Amino acid sequence: MTRFLLSRANLIGVIGALTAGLAAALGVVGGWWPLAVGGAYAAGALVAPKEGGHRIDVSRAREAQDVRAALDEALAQAQGHTEGDVLARVIDIREAIVALATDIERGVPIGGNWETVRQIALDYLPPTLENYLNMPNVYRRTVRTGTGTTAHKELLDQLDLLDAKLEEIVADAGAGRIAEMEGHGEFLEARFADPLTW
Repeated sequence: MTRFLLSRANLIGVIGALTAGLAAALGVVGGWWPLAVGGAYAAGALVAPKEGGHRIDVSRAREAQDVRAALDEALAQAQGHTEGDVLARVIDIREAIVALATDIERGVPIGGNWETVRQIALDYLPPTLENYLNMPNVYRRTVRTGTGTTAHKELLDQLDLLDAKLEEIVADAGAGRIAEMEGHGEFLEARFADPLTW
């Protein structure tokens, strides 16, 4: 309801109705003033310029903020509680995701990969780190897992996998932007190459 009240159609319609009402008060319209007011409102609403087609995807921006907050929490947990090589990988993952989240907030398309980025930040990275952090320090490098490796090595492998996926997403997003630029360049070339066409 509020959206309609503040729409251009309603505002211009109200201006038209007020103008007709003023004319009626001055005696210009006579006994037909109710029709004049209603007609002026309808005419104003119909001729009002259409609202812009811009759409700000607030849900994506909020998701980007949630993602950033989750990454900050993961980094805070990792700092001082994990080894340097683990921390370095967490920082790399955080930087890649923050860059993509910033693109989302600015409305820059990153293809259909945002859901994967969101899952890495909210669903994959936190439990991966949490499982490792809940393990006693002495077990991280000494006790072997079912695959014969240590928990430390297993964590590094999982973080490398997440980091590799993010690098792929960043490359896809960049390739998409390059393709868009190339397409636009071809359009400009076709449009303006021949001075006789413009």
